[in-house]
Amino acid sequence: MNLVSTKLYTLFTFDASEPVISAEAVLKANEIPCVVMPLPTEIAASCGLSLKIWQKDYKIAINLLKAKNLAPTGRYWADKQGKTTHFQPID
Repeated sequence: MNLVSTKLYTLFTFDASEPVISAEAVLKANEIPCVVMPLPTEIAASCGLSLKIWQKDYKIAINLLKAKNLAPTGRYWADKQGKTTHFQPID
């Protein structure tokens, strides 16, 4: 299964589009697979983009982004069940 079609993933949100693109570059430079995607309508945020990663990469990804001052403003576990995706905030 690839990251685009996976049913279980982590979603990062940001306050603007520029940090999303910068975060994508940081993760890809460190060989962490990620996909920029539209912000799901179930999540309220001020930017229309979000960043999708594998759940297993969460800890390393968040540490890399924090080290570059690119910490996401929102972090969610995502679970797609049929046509509905459930988002649980990560504390």
